[in-house]
Amino acid sequence: MLDGGADAAYFDGAARDVSMPIAGPERDERPDPDEISARIGGQPRELLCDDGKDDDRDGVIDCADADCAPSIHCTIACPAGSSLLTITATGTPIALPDGASTYIDLSVVTAADVSRAGARLSITHPRVRDLALVLYSPSGSAIDLSSGNGGTGANYFSTVFDDSARSYIFDAVTPYTGTFRPEAPLSATAGQAAGGLWSLEVTDLVAGMSGNLTDFRLYLCVCTNCETGTECSDGLDNDADGVTDCADGDCSYAPEMPDLCNGVDDDCDPASADGSEDPTMGVACGGPDIGVCPQAVTTCVAGTWFCDGTRLPSDRCNSRDDDCDPASADGSEDPLSDTMCDGVDGDLCLEGTRVCVAGVLTCTDGTGTASDVCNGLDDDCDTVSPDGSEDPMLGMACDGADTDLCREGVWTCSGGALVCSDTTASALDLCNGLDDDCNPATPDGSGAPGGGVACDGPDADLCTEGTMLCTGGASVCSDTTGSAADLCNGVDDDCNPATADGSADPGLGAACDGPDADLCAEGTHVCTAGALTCSDGTGSALDICNGLDDDCDSASADGSEDPGFGVACDGADSDLCAEGTRVCTAGALTCNDTSASAFDLCNGLNDDCDAASADGSEDPGFGVACDGADSDLCAEGTRVCTAGALTCNDPTASTLDLCNGLDDDCDPASTDGTEDPGFGIACDGADSDLCAEGTRICTAGTLACNDATGSALDLCNGLNDDCDPASADGTEDPGFGVACDGADSD
Repeated sequence: MLDGGADAAYFDGAARDVSMPIAGPERDERPDPDEISARIGGQPRELLCDDGKDDDRDGVIDCADADCAPSIHCTIACPAGSSLLTITATGTPIALPDGASTYIDLSVVTAADVSRAGARLSITHPRVRDLALVLYSPSGSAIDLSSGNGGTGANYFSTVFDDSARSYIFDAVTPYTGTFRPEAPLSATAGQAAGGLWSLEVTDLVAGMSGNLTDFRLYLCVCTNCETGTECSDGLDNDADGVTDCADGDCSYAPEMPDLCNGVDDDCDPASADGSEDPTMGVACGGPDIGVCPQAVTTCVAGTWFCDGTRLPSDRCNSRDDDCDPASADGSEDPLSDTMCDGVDGDLCLEGTRVCVAGVLTCTDGTGTASDVCNGLDDDCDTVSPDGSEDPMLGMACDGADTDLCREGVWTCSGGALVCSDTTASALDLCNGLDDDCNPATPDGSGAPGGGVACDGPDADLCTEGTMLCTGGASVCSDTTGSAADLCNGVDDDCNPATADGSADPGLGAACDGPDADLCAEGTHVCTAGALTCSDGTGSALDICNGLDDDCDSASADGSEDPGFGVACDGADSDLCAEGTRVCTAGALTCNDTSASAFDLCNGLNDDCDAASADGSEDPGFGVACDGADSDLCAEGTRVCTAGALTCNDPTASTLDLCNGLDDDCDPASTDGTEDPGFGIACDGADSDLCAEGTRICTAGTLACNDATGSALDLCNGLNDDCDPASADGTEDPGFGVACDGADSD
């Protein structure tokens, strides 16, 4: 059963009690290829479970393949008398947060003890050196499986941790696949109770990346009736199987038991001397003073220890002054001191020497792992690894000796040199939008068979004016010139012998004007002998005055070619003189004579251009009343034209201005009656005399005498005072007839 905690950072896995007795370790060998078919009956199967390859090509590699379930590389081998428990975590994949610890707990229900332990896990992480993997047992042991290993590499892939593996995890390269020794031995759990809570702690030590645990399996070899621990050296057949102590397969691997000085192989390891791990061996003990040391050292002989004073203790590298000589450095007499050694790297080359540092023999080899590159040399000093097996180029994609750059092979090591397995022909870069030759420097289609060939674009002509180019992954013609029209020039412009010369000429069939004076397109263009000619054979169309563009020339005025245009003409006046010319107005010929009528004056000329009219017949003075050559001013005649001059035909005599209230002489300047025969004649007024003492004047149209002197009396003076001869002198004298006295005396 599983016990899950409340903390979300913990993930519980289900306990699965699977007993799988293992009779003995599986042989670690590589089958001959010729044997494979016989072994698997002709069916593909994953036989090599630690080579990192998908041998049967089923998409599953090594321990992830069910074929490898019983392989020693995918689990652990249990000693005789023990059975295997495989406990698998559930709920995978389990996220491994960046910079945090994650715990995967597995609850194991059993009363048995652990005889051997192992683990298998898969982790996807881009940089596994960020991770620390620690396994905790129910008894509290902390086993460092792997911490800070892997460089910049990624992923644990079905990685098995087993103390019996050939290589340590820190010597391997990523991705980790196969079986490796953990950094700390899992044997620390041997003899502990298997039941309880086992926990895998995965800590991401460096921020920046995260991953997932996709698989975790705990392998426990347990026994309920077997000899373990102290039972392997008590001389008893504890499990009643007829075999005692180290002879019992249960005790074939008991590293948890120190080999004491007791004549018994406590750790069941014949290679370790009796008492080699006894804490009382090699310590100072009482005895005669020998050399510098005042004491001897304990040693184990025939299962008992005694104080050996016959040998000086060597100053081994253990932070103790074994030889009791402060002048000798710690480890100066250690048999391994200054011997060649291989450091904690992945190679097996003895590139350093052992020196004693803080009581521990340490190898000075700090050269790092020597990778077995492909050069014909054993670079990593490991005869098991083939030449070039660690070459960083080995297995990488490569391009062979062809013209493309496509990596169609992988680098292999042959004869001490890297050889590319690519034997394919050169891949041509076809026009398909793909980089067929894997060369970004070559344009798409650069190797296409039709590339650069002359071609005709999607136009109407047949002329190859472009070349085949690769555009957008498709072969297209670069001809963008448009259709070449077959013009009328005697040349096959459209490269099509089936089309007549000029058949596509824009001017062909267009209306045109022939070689006449008008501009009327009365014909069409035809192609003749490589030149466009006009079929217009009509004569010139004159532009007459009719409101139409008869000659089709907008520059020529309407009627400009009318026969009547510009002809002299007489306007709408009374004369007959052609004083204008005919012009075209609103589609009709009109005379632009806007001069007034030319009158036929009396000047001997035909002023109105009318031979029928007499000279001067329209002279303003002609027929006008006029005064002849008399003294009056009366127009008693009319003017007539004679010999080109106006004359008055007044034959009357002078008309006198009589006193009649009329202007008889038609002269307003002359007073009425001034030419009257009686005007100014002496006259006698209305008095009694007859003396003409006045003159006749014209008053109100009547002759009157202006004599206002009064009556002149005819005095007696011998004069005719009253100018009346009829009256006697003095008849009117006041004294005439008056009584008078004569000259007498009275």
